[in-house]
Amino acid sequence: MKLLYLSGTLYQAYGATLPFAHDDSARCVHFQRPGHILMYSQDTVIFPIGISVPSDVVASSVPKKIRVDAGFVGSSKGGQVSEYKFGPMEEARYHDFYRRHRFALTKCKGGWDAFRHPEILAMGTVPRFAGLAKAPPFTVPFIPKSLLLQAEEELRPYSKHLEAVYNATVLQLLDHTRRCLTAESMAARVLRTMGLWPTKRPLKLLYVTCGFGYTGAGDGWQGPVSIGLFLGLQALLREVPGSRIVDGPAMDPNPAIWPEETEHRSNFWYLARNHDPWIHEEDLRQRWGTDHSNTAKPSCWTSEDV
Repeated sequence: MKLLYLSGTLYQAYGATLPFAHDDSARCVHFQRPGHILMYSQDTVIFPIGISVPSDVVASSVPKKIRVDAGFVGSSKGGQVSEYKFGPMEEARYHDFYRRHRFALTKCKGGWDAFRHPEILAMGTVPRFAGLAKAPPFTVPFIPKSLLLQAEEELRPYSKHLEAVYNATVLQLLDHTRRCLTAESMAARVLRTMGLWPTKRPLKLLYVTCGFGYTGAGDGWQGPVSIGLFLGLQALLREVPGSRIVDGPAMDPNPAIWPEETEHRSNFWYLARNHDPWIHEEDLRQRWGTDHSNTAKPSCWTSEDV
Protein backbone atom coordinates (compact mmCIF):
# COMPACT_ATOMS: atom_id res chain seq x y z
CA MET A 1 0.00 0.00 0.00
CA LYS A 2 0.94 3.66 -0.35
CA LEU A 3 -0.14 6.66 1.70
CA LEU A 4 -0.50 9.99 -0.09
CA TYR A 5 -0.96 13.34 1.63
CA LEU A 6 -3.58 15.22 -0.37
CA SER A 7 -4.18 18.49 1.42
CA GLY A 8 -4.32 20.28 4.72
CA THR A 9 -6.20 23.42 5.64
CA LEU A 10 -5.05 25.46 8.62
CA TYR A 11 -7.35 24.63 11.50
CA GLN A 12 -5.82 25.00 14.94
CA ALA A 13 -2.72 23.93 16.81
CA TYR A 14 -2.83 20.39 18.27
CA GLY A 15 0.86 19.62 18.69
CA ALA A 16 1.93 17.52 21.66
CA THR A 17 -1.64 17.07 22.90
CA LEU A 18 -2.21 14.44 20.22
CA PRO A 19 -1.59 10.75 21.03
CA PHE A 20 1.84 9.36 20.13
CA ALA A 21 3.14 12.87 19.53
CA HIS A 22 6.76 12.02 20.36
CA ASP A 23 9.23 9.88 18.45
CA ASP A 24 9.47 6.51 20.20
CA SER A 25 11.77 4.67 17.79
CA ALA A 26 14.56 4.16 20.31
CA ARG A 27 12.16 2.42 22.72
CA CYS A 28 10.01 0.52 20.25
CA VAL A 29 12.37 -0.82 17.58
CA HIS A 30 14.72 -3.40 19.09
CA PHE A 31 17.54 -2.74 16.62
CA GLN A 32 17.28 1.07 16.70
CA ARG A 33 20.41 2.85 17.86
CA PRO A 34 20.67 6.63 18.49
CA GLY A 35 22.22 8.41 15.53
CA HIS A 36 21.95 5.35 13.26
CA ILE A 37 19.60 4.67 10.35
CA LEU A 38 18.92 1.49 8.40
CA MET A 39 19.97 1.70 4.73
CA TYR A 40 19.35 -0.50 1.72
CA SER A 41 21.75 -0.44 -1.23
CA GLN A 42 23.57 2.61 0.21
CA ASP A 43 20.95 5.14 -0.94
CA THR A 44 17.58 4.01 0.43
CA VAL A 45 16.52 4.62 4.03
CA ILE A 46 14.41 1.83 5.55
CA PHE A 47 11.73 2.64 8.11
CA PRO A 48 10.34 -0.45 9.88
CA ILE A 49 6.64 -1.26 10.01
CA GLY A 50 4.86 -4.27 11.45
CA ILE A 51 1.65 -6.03 12.36
CA SER A 52 -0.41 -4.24 15.00
CA VAL A 53 -3.56 -4.67 17.09
CA PRO A 54 -6.33 -2.16 17.91
CA SER A 55 -5.66 -0.47 21.25
CA ASP A 56 -9.03 -1.47 22.68
CA VAL A 57 -8.02 -5.16 22.82
CA VAL A 58 -4.93 -4.54 24.98
CA ALA A 59 -5.41 -5.65 28.61
CA SER A 60 -5.33 -2.89 31.21
CA SER A 61 -3.78 -5.09 33.91
CA VAL A 62 -2.49 -8.61 34.52
CA PRO A 63 -5.42 -10.99 33.90
CA LYS A 64 -6.30 -13.80 36.28
CA LYS A 65 -4.25 -16.86 35.34
CA ILE A 66 -5.39 -20.43 35.83
CA ARG A 67 -2.85 -22.33 33.69
CA VAL A 68 0.83 -22.04 32.90
CA ASP A 69 1.50 -22.92 29.26
CA ALA A 70 -0.67 -22.47 26.18
CA GLY A 71 0.42 -24.68 23.33
CA PHE A 72 0.68 -23.54 19.73
CA VAL A 73 -2.80 -23.23 18.22
CA GLY A 74 -1.95 -21.91 14.76
CA SER A 75 -1.63 -23.79 11.49
CA SER A 76 1.41 -25.65 10.21
CA LYS A 77 2.00 -22.93 7.62
CA GLY A 78 0.52 -19.51 7.00
CA GLY A 79 -3.04 -19.23 5.73
CA GLN A 80 -4.18 -22.78 6.49
CA VAL A 81 -7.38 -21.65 8.22
CA SER A 82 -8.79 -25.19 8.34
CA GLU A 83 -6.03 -26.15 10.82
CA TYR A 84 -6.89 -23.45 13.35
CA LYS A 85 -7.88 -24.80 16.76
CA PHE A 86 -10.62 -22.18 17.12
CA GLY A 87 -13.50 -21.67 14.72
CA PRO A 88 -14.12 -18.60 12.57
CA MET A 89 -16.62 -17.12 15.06
CA GLU A 90 -14.62 -17.93 18.21
CA GLU A 91 -12.32 -14.92 18.45
CA ALA A 92 -13.49 -14.19 22.01
CA ARG A 93 -12.73 -17.78 23.08
CA TYR A 94 -9.37 -17.60 21.32
CA HIS A 95 -8.41 -14.44 23.20
CA ASP A 96 -9.65 -15.84 26.50
CA PHE A 97 -7.56 -18.97 25.92
CA TYR A 98 -4.41 -16.85 25.82
CA ARG A 99 -5.58 -14.56 28.62
CA ARG A 100 -5.94 -17.48 31.08
CA HIS A 101 -2.40 -18.78 30.49
CA ARG A 102 0.82 -17.32 31.84
CA PHE A 103 2.81 -18.23 28.72
CA ALA A 104 1.86 -18.98 25.12
CA LEU A 105 3.95 -20.59 22.42
CA THR A 106 4.50 -18.77 19.14
CA LYS A 107 7.01 -19.18 16.34
CA CYS A 108 8.11 -18.27 12.84
CA LYS A 109 6.08 -19.96 10.08
CA GLY A 110 6.02 -18.53 6.54
CA GLY A 111 7.73 -15.43 7.93
CA TRP A 112 8.89 -14.11 11.29
CA ASP A 113 6.09 -11.60 11.85
CA ALA A 114 2.56 -12.76 12.65
CA PHE A 115 -0.64 -11.34 14.08
CA ARG A 116 -0.37 -14.00 16.78
CA HIS A 117 2.65 -12.31 18.46
CA PRO A 118 0.99 -8.97 19.34
CA GLU A 119 -2.30 -10.74 20.10
CA ILE A 120 -0.62 -12.82 22.82
CA LEU A 121 1.06 -9.72 24.22
CA ALA A 122 -2.21 -7.77 24.16
CA MET A 123 -3.92 -10.47 26.20
CA GLY A 124 -1.46 -9.95 29.06
CA THR A 125 0.41 -13.20 28.40
CA VAL A 126 4.14 -13.77 27.95
CA PRO A 127 4.99 -15.19 24.50
CA ARG A 128 7.48 -18.02 24.36
CA PHE A 129 8.85 -17.24 20.92
CA ALA A 130 10.64 -20.32 19.55
CA GLY A 131 13.94 -19.45 17.89
CA LEU A 132 13.74 -15.74 18.73
CA ALA A 133 17.39 -15.57 19.91
CA LYS A 134 18.52 -16.71 16.46
CA ALA A 135 16.12 -14.56 14.44
CA PRO A 136 17.72 -12.38 11.76
CA PRO A 137 18.64 -9.01 13.30
CA PHE A 138 16.09 -6.81 11.50
CA THR A 139 13.04 -9.08 11.78
CA VAL A 140 10.00 -8.46 14.05
CA PRO A 141 11.29 -4.94 14.80
CA PHE A 142 8.55 -4.00 17.29
CA ILE A 143 8.56 -7.24 19.28
CA PRO A 144 10.28 -6.60 22.66
CA LYS A 145 13.02 -9.10 21.91
CA SER A 146 15.26 -8.49 24.91
CA LEU A 147 12.31 -8.56 27.35
CA LEU A 148 11.07 -11.88 25.97
CA LEU A 149 14.52 -13.47 26.09
CA GLN A 150 14.97 -12.19 29.64
CA ALA A 151 11.58 -13.59 30.65
CA GLU A 152 12.52 -16.98 29.23
CA GLU A 153 15.67 -16.96 31.35
CA GLU A 154 14.17 -15.64 34.59
CA LEU A 155 10.68 -17.17 34.61
CA ARG A 156 11.28 -20.67 33.29
CA PRO A 157 10.60 -23.13 34.67
CA TYR A 158 7.74 -21.28 36.31
CA SER A 159 6.88 -21.70 39.99
CA LYS A 160 4.61 -19.84 42.38
CA HIS A 161 7.43 -17.91 44.06
CA LEU A 162 8.06 -16.17 40.71
CA GLU A 163 4.58 -14.61 40.59
CA ALA A 164 5.67 -11.10 41.57
CA VAL A 165 8.42 -11.10 38.92
CA TYR A 166 5.99 -12.55 36.40
CA ASN A 167 3.38 -9.86 37.06
CA ALA A 168 5.98 -7.11 36.75
CA THR A 169 7.11 -8.61 33.44
CA VAL A 170 3.55 -8.68 32.08
CA LEU A 171 3.05 -5.02 33.02
CA GLN A 172 6.25 -4.12 31.16
CA LEU A 173 5.09 -6.07 28.11
CA LEU A 174 1.63 -4.47 28.19
CA ASP A 175 3.21 -1.02 28.35
CA HIS A 176 5.39 -1.89 25.35
CA THR A 177 2.35 -3.22 23.47
CA ARG A 178 0.35 -0.03 24.03
CA ARG A 179 3.25 2.23 23.00
CA CYS A 180 4.66 0.20 20.12
CA LEU A 181 2.29 -2.47 18.80
CA THR A 182 -1.14 -0.83 18.67
CA ALA A 183 -2.63 0.19 15.33
CA GLU A 184 -2.72 3.80 16.50
CA SER A 185 0.98 3.85 17.45
CA MET A 186 1.96 2.28 14.12
CA ALA A 187 -0.12 4.84 12.22
CA ALA A 188 1.45 7.74 14.13
CA ARG A 189 4.90 6.34 13.33
CA VAL A 190 4.14 6.28 9.60
CA LEU A 191 2.73 9.81 9.63
CA ARG A 192 5.69 11.07 11.67
CA THR A 193 8.07 9.59 9.10
CA MET A 194 6.20 11.59 6.44
CA GLY A 195 6.47 14.75 8.55
CA LEU A 196 2.71 14.80 9.22
CA TRP A 197 2.48 13.91 12.91
CA PRO A 198 1.80 15.53 15.25
CA THR A 199 -0.23 17.73 12.92
CA LYS A 200 -1.37 21.31 13.31
CA ARG A 201 -4.07 21.01 10.68
CA PRO A 202 -6.64 18.50 9.39
CA LEU A 203 -5.19 15.80 7.14
CA LYS A 204 -6.69 14.44 3.92
CA LEU A 205 -5.11 11.07 3.18
CA LEU A 206 -5.47 8.73 0.21
CA TYR A 207 -4.59 5.17 1.18
CA VAL A 208 -3.54 3.37 -2.00
CA THR A 209 -4.09 -0.37 -1.68
CA CYS A 210 -2.77 -3.15 -3.87
CA GLY A 211 -6.28 -3.34 -5.34
CA PHE A 212 -6.50 -7.01 -6.20
CA GLY A 213 -6.14 -8.20 -2.62
CA TYR A 214 -3.34 -9.85 -0.69
CA THR A 215 -4.58 -13.37 -1.47
CA GLY A 216 -4.65 -12.77 -5.22
CA ALA A 217 -8.22 -14.10 -5.31
CA GLY A 218 -9.76 -10.72 -6.06
CA ASP A 219 -11.51 -10.55 -2.68
CA GLY A 220 -9.77 -7.34 -1.59
CA TRP A 221 -8.10 -8.68 1.56
CA GLN A 222 -5.07 -6.48 2.20
CA GLY A 223 -3.13 -8.39 4.85
CA PRO A 224 -2.65 -7.65 8.57
CA VAL A 225 -0.05 -4.85 8.23
CA SER A 226 -2.20 -2.87 5.82
CA ILE A 227 -5.43 -3.50 7.75
CA GLY A 228 -3.86 -2.48 11.07
CA LEU A 229 -2.40 0.70 9.59
CA PHE A 230 -5.72 1.67 7.98
CA LEU A 231 -7.59 1.20 11.26
CA GLY A 232 -4.90 3.07 13.19
CA LEU A 233 -5.02 6.04 10.81
CA GLN A 234 -8.79 6.23 11.22
CA ALA A 235 -8.47 6.24 15.00
CA LEU A 236 -5.78 8.96 14.97
CA LEU A 237 -7.66 11.22 12.58
CA ARG A 238 -10.70 11.22 14.86
CA GLU A 239 -8.52 13.35 17.14
CA VAL A 240 -8.20 16.02 14.43
CA PRO A 241 -11.61 17.38 13.30
CA GLY A 242 -11.87 17.94 9.58
CA SER A 243 -9.49 15.09 8.71
CA ARG A 244 -10.36 12.20 6.45
CA ILE A 245 -8.80 9.05 5.02
CA VAL A 246 -10.14 7.17 2.02
CA ASP A 247 -8.73 4.12 0.28
CA GLY A 248 -8.42 3.50 -3.44
CA PRO A 249 -8.69 2.19 -6.05
CA ALA A 250 -12.17 0.69 -5.85
CA MET A 251 -12.65 -3.03 -6.41
CA ASP A 252 -14.45 -4.15 -9.53
CA PRO A 253 -17.50 -6.40 -9.01
CA ASN A 254 -16.38 -10.03 -8.75
CA PRO A 255 -19.28 -12.46 -9.33
CA ALA A 256 -16.81 -15.36 -9.28
CA ILE A 257 -16.52 -14.88 -5.50
CA TRP A 258 -20.07 -13.72 -4.69
CA PRO A 259 -22.52 -13.97 -7.60
CA GLU A 260 -24.77 -11.29 -6.09
CA GLU A 261 -22.07 -8.62 -6.23
CA THR A 262 -22.84 -5.78 -8.64
CA GLU A 263 -21.31 -2.64 -7.07
CA HIS A 264 -17.76 -1.31 -6.88
CA ARG A 265 -16.52 -1.45 -3.33
CA SER A 266 -13.63 -0.53 -1.06
CA ASN A 267 -10.81 -3.03 -0.59
CA PHE A 268 -11.61 -2.76 3.13
CA TRP A 269 -15.31 -3.54 2.72
CA TYR A 270 -15.07 -6.47 5.16
CA LEU A 271 -14.24 -4.06 8.00
CA ALA A 272 -17.60 -2.29 7.74
CA ARG A 273 -20.01 -2.57 10.64
CA ASN A 274 -22.83 -3.66 8.32
CA HIS A 275 -21.96 -6.01 5.48
CA ASP A 276 -24.30 -6.60 2.59
CA PRO A 277 -27.01 -9.02 3.74
CA TRP A 278 -25.75 -11.77 1.46
CA ILE A 279 -22.23 -11.61 2.91
CA HIS A 280 -22.00 -13.55 6.16
CA GLU A 281 -19.35 -12.72 8.75
CA GLU A 282 -18.69 -16.42 9.33
CA ASP A 283 -17.84 -16.78 5.66
CA LEU A 284 -15.40 -13.86 5.90
CA ARG A 285 -13.65 -15.26 8.93
CA GLN A 286 -13.53 -18.74 7.41
CA ARG A 287 -11.68 -17.25 4.43
CA TRP A 288 -9.17 -15.18 6.39
CA GLY A 289 -9.25 -16.43 9.97
CA THR A 290 -10.34 -14.43 13.00
CA ASP A 291 -9.52 -10.74 12.84
CA HIS A 292 -10.75 -7.42 14.18
CA SER A 293 -13.66 -6.96 11.79
CA ASN A 294 -16.51 -4.50 12.19
CA THR A 295 -14.31 -1.61 13.28
CA ALA A 296 -14.10 0.76 10.30
CA LYS A 297 -16.46 3.55 9.28
CA PRO A 298 -18.04 3.56 5.79
CA SER A 299 -17.09 7.24 5.43
CA CYS A 300 -13.62 5.94 4.57
CA TRP A 301 -14.82 3.84 1.65
CA THR A 302 -13.70 4.68 -1.84
CA SER A 303 -16.05 4.89 -4.78
CA GLU A 304 -15.65 3.97 -8.41
CA ASP A 305 -14.66 7.59 -9.06
CA VAL A 306 -11.52 7.49 -6.86
